[in-house]
Amino acid sequence: MNALTKNEIKVIQMLLENGNTSNTEISLKLKVSKQAVGKIINRLEYKNIIKGYSVNLDLKNLGIDILCFIKLSFNGGDAGTYQQMRKSLVERPEVFRANTSLAGRPSLILLCGFKSIEKLNNFVKGLAEQNKLNVEEVLIHQPVDVLKDSNKDLIRSILKS
Repeated sequence: MNALTKNEIKVIQMLLENGNTSNTEISLKLKVSKQAVGKIINRLEYKNIIKGYSVNLDLKNLGIDILCFIKLSFNGGDAGTYQQMRKSLVERPEVFRANTSLAGRPSLILLCGFKSIEKLNNFVKGLAEQNKLNVEEVLIHQPVDVLKDSNKDLIRSILKS
């Protein structure tokens, strides 16, 4: 981990609690100028600690009724084919998280969202029809079953140590 200053840690903690916290609010709590806060945030962005800002949306209320994890493995082919397949998979709009698995042969674990089980079935069927690609497992759940969808606790624990 990059060495962080006390003020960098405090800024991260404040933004974890509320990503919309203004530089003015942060400056008042840290007792530094708004310009100093801007420099701290710019430095955190430059270090790729802050990679962007996002909104936390309720998928269920947006009509995403099915979430699933899909484990895929690749059979043969050269590195270029593997990279091309990976790229095409992560560019699919249904995929909102993709992780490379380090165990065994090259594989991906996708987290996907669908409006219906029919859309999921069509997606999986399309994957299964691709040459050199195996659908190993599909774990389905509904967005209402998501118990935790945040890395904030992990980040807090790292910042405390």
